[in-house]
Amino acid sequence: MKNIGKSFLNVLQILLKTVLVVVLFCGCFTYLNKVFYNRDVDRGTSFHSLPENSMDVLVIGSSHAQYSFQPGFFYEDTGLYSYVLGSACQPLEVSVQMLKEALKTQSPKLVFLEGYTALPQHIDMCLADSCYVTAEYQMRGDEKYKTISYLPEEKAETYYNDYMAYHNDWKTLEDWDIFLPQKALAEEHGVSSDFGYVYSEPIYPISNFWGPRLWDVEAGQLAPLDEQSLNEIYEICQEHGIQLFLYKTPIDGISEEDYASLKALWKWAEDHSVPYYDFLTQAEDLGYYMQVHSDGFHTYVNGAAVATDTLALKLQEMNLAFTHTPHKELDDLYRTSAQPYTGYDVNFEDDPLKVLLRLRHSSAYVFLRYLPCSYVPSEELRSSLRLAGFTDFDYNEPYFAILHNGEILVSGHEEVSAEAAGLKVSVGPEWVRLGDTEHYGEGLMSLAYLSENGIYRSFLDVEYREQVWKYGGYNYETLFSR
Repeated sequence: MKNIGKSFLNVLQILLKTVLVVVLFCGCFTYLNKVFYNRDVDRGTSFHSLPENSMDVLVIGSSHAQYSFQPGFFYEDTGLYSYVLGSACQPLEVSVQMLKEALKTQSPKLVFLEGYTALPQHIDMCLADSCYVTAEYQMRGDEKYKTISYLPEEKAETYYNDYMAYHNDWKTLEDWDIFLPQKALAEEHGVSSDFGYVYSEPIYPISNFWGPRLWDVEAGQLAPLDEQSLNEIYEICQEHGIQLFLYKTPIDGISEEDYASLKALWKWAEDHSVPYYDFLTQAEDLGYYMQVHSDGFHTYVNGAAVATDTLALKLQEMNLAFTHTPHKELDDLYRTSAQPYTGYDVNFEDDPLKVLLRLRHSSAYVFLRYLPCSYVPSEELRSSLRLAGFTDFDYNEPYFAILHNGEILVSGHEEVSAEAAGLKVSVGPEWVRLGDTEHYGEGLMSLAYLSENGIYRSFLDVEYREQVWKYGGYNYETLFSR
C-alpha cells in the first residue's frame, strides 16, 4: 500500500509540475504577446469604446468610404450618430465580417455601403495583404480569424498572432519600459472625434478640372464572391431590421468594364429593393469635379461635405424611424468633429451654394455681410441663405448678421457686434472682425465662420451677379458647360 501511495504522489507531483509549466508558459506567452505587437495599426479601439447601442448609422467599405463620409457633418445635418468602419481596399467579403463585428455592440437602423470594391478596377489596385490585415486588426473573435483566412494559407499564419511575427523585435528595442506591467497591460480607451473619417485637402492652384467618365453600356455581371457577399450583407440587415443603402463616390479612370459592373451593382440593389445613390452620374448636377473635390481617387474634405450632406438629404427622403438615445459626451465629440472640418470646407469650396448647404445646420458661428446692387440674388441663393438661417432681411437693403446654432444672435442694416467664442466680433459694410482677425470683404457679399472654441476662422467672399461664385475663384459650372 505504501508503494501505491508513493507512486500516486509521484504521479500527482508530475501532473502538478506539468500544469505549472503549462500555466507559466501560457502566462509568459500571453504577457509577451502584450509586449511584442504591431503598434502602428488601427485596432478599432475608438469603435470598441463607443457606448453600446449608441450608433444610429454605420458606414462600411473601402478607403473611399473613409474619405467621403464625415460623421460630424452627418450629425449636424441629421442629429444622428454614425461611425465609418472602413479599411483600405476593403473587399465585400470583409465588409460582411466588419458588419458582423459591429453588430456585436451596436444596433444601427441604417448601414451605408460604399461600392468601390465591386468594380474590377480594385483587383489591380488592391493587391496587398493590407486589404485584409488592416480590417482584421479592428475585429475580435471569429470575424478576425475569418478575415485572416481569406489570405493564402502561408500568409494567413503570420497574422494569427502578433507575438509570433514580432518576437524578434527585442534585438532592436530601444524602449525597454514596454516590459513593465503598467505599459504592457495598459489598454487604450476613448472615442476619436473623427469617428473613422480620414481627412484630405485640395492641392492649389487647381490647373484643371473634369467630371467622372460615364459609359453607355449594359449592366455586366458581379463577381460571384461579390454577389455572395452582398447577399449576405443584405440578409444580415434584414435579420436585424437594418436599412441598407449603397453609394459610389465619383472617381477617375473608370473603364467600360468598371461601369458595367457598377450598373450590375445598381441592378442588384433594385432587385433587392435597396436604395442607392450614384455620385458618378449625379456629379455634374452636384457640381462635383476631379481635382476640385477629389484627387481623382479619394475625396477631399470639401468633397466629403458634398457627399455627406447629399446622403443626409437622401436619408430625409426615406422617412426612416430612428430610436436615437442622446449621449452628451458623443454630442460634444460630434460638434468637435464637424466644426474644424466645416472651417476647412469654407476655405476650400469655391461654390457658395455648397458652403451654405454645409452651414445650414452648423453648430458654430456664421456671419453674413451683404450689400445690394442692381442685380437681385437668384432664388437659389436666396433659398440657400434662408435655409442657412438668414431669414429676416430685405435684399434691397444692406444686411449684416451673426448666427449661432442656426439662430440669429443679432442682425441689422448697419454694423452689428456680439460676443462669440469669447471674442468680440462684428460685421459691417467693409469687414468681418473675429477677435484679432479682420477680414476686409471683397465683392458684394461675405460669409465668415468661427468655431465655438475660437480656433477655426474662415472667410468666403461671394459674387452674386446673375451667377453665384467665389470672389476671385472659378465659376466651375459655367466653365464646365463650355
